[in-house]
Parts: sequence; C-alpha cells; structure tokens
Amino acid sequence: MSHSLRRRVLVLVALTAFLVCLPQLASARFSGQQQASLSVGTAGMAMPTGVTGTWTCTRFSILTIGYEAIDVDVDSFTDAGPSGATYAYRLSRAGVTRDAVDSTSRSAALRYETGLIAGAQTYRLTITSTLKGWTGEPYVRDLTCPGSSRASGTL
Repeated sequence: MSHSLRRRVLVLVALTAFLVCLPQLASARFSGQQQASLSVGTAGMAMPTGVTGTWTCTRFSILTIGYEAIDVDVDSFTDAGPSGATYAYRLSRAGVTRDAVDSTSRSAALRYETGLIAGAQTYRLTITSTLKGWTGEPYVRDLTCPGSSRASGTL
C-alpha cells in the first residue's frame, strides 16, 4: 500500500471515529433534582376600606326659592393595593356628578349643591383607586338627606 493511500485510510478511519463519538461527548444528563426558588405573583387593585369622615346636608328656602347642599369630608381610608395609586372621588345624585376630585391623597372635600328639591334626596359618594390604567372596585356609600333643614353623619 502506498504511503498516500495509507494516510487517506487513516484519515478516513479517524474522521469516522470522531463522527461516531462526537454525539456521545456532547450529550448531557441531569444528575439530581432541585426545587425552584422563584415565585411569581400578581398585585391587584383594592377597594378602599375603613373610610372615615363626615357629611352634612343643608337645606335653605324662603317661599319657593332655595337650595340643598351636601358637604362630604373624607378624612382617611385604607388601601391594601399597590403603592402609588391615584384616587377618584365622586359625589353624584341620580347619576349626575357635581363634584369630582382626583388626588394621590387619601382625603378630600366634596360639595354637591342644587336647587331646592321636595322630599328626601340620596347622594352617592364613590372612591376608586387607579394605577397606570388599572382600576379597583369602587367604595360606594349612599347618603340620604331628609326633607328637613339639616342632617349630618359619619362615613
């Protein structure tokens, strides 16, 4: 056998052995199990709770001219949701909002004033927390002003 033929056969044998053994060298196997230490959760917007404050209804009239007003002062509340929220305070009657405050504060003063209306009237206070497009369930409290001249209460 010539020298160059012998070299070609040896190169061919070595290349074949390399190609047969390469996948076995590259295979991997897990030797044991380990628990993951990463946990993932989600934050949710929460409804304001423990709302404290006062409300006062005032009714004034002389003959057929007069007005009715309700003043609501929210002193504080608890928000169990993520920090950095903005709060939307709304005071409405029969679906019409007359006073709206958007604030990062957990306190606000609102007033709804209207012409004199016969009988008791119900006003609705809502406080909603929002954060970057996410909105929580609103706190809703209905406040009824009787047909008398003045009434007040706590939230």
